[in-house]
Amino acid sequence: MYICRLVDFYLAPSSSGQGRGPFPVPKDGTRILDPDRIGVGTRPNMHCVYILKSIGGKYYIGSTCDVDKRICKHNNGSVRSTKAYRPWRLVYTEQYGTKIETLKREKEIKSWKKRIAIDKLIFGAIV
Repeated sequence: MYICRLVDFYLAPSSSGQGRGPFPVPKDGTRILDPDRIGVGTRPNMHCVYILKSIGGKYYIGSTCDVDKRICKHNNGSVRSTKAYRPWRLVYTEQYGTKIETLKREKEIKSWKKRIAIDKLIFGAIV
């Protein structure tokens, strides 16, 4: 399992500007994920559980093979369940070798009823 905590990353708008809404621009020197560099820093053929956080503080937990593309879909309104809470930023990922492992972990995280458990996972208290 490969864990990547991305609390200090924000998703930047594409330079082509294709359907991406307004994004907060960090002024504190945090690093920015560039959707035009899809696949950069990701392992090929790895399934991934990811957690997004909206500006309003809501979390979304999902799984995919391509996190960069999936975040762009969330932020351009292509995902019905997250459209109303845009923009989203990636705060956490875990990578697995198989889709079955990924889906089990996604289900486990979604089963946690208390938001504090997700906060602890993101900030490193739970593994």
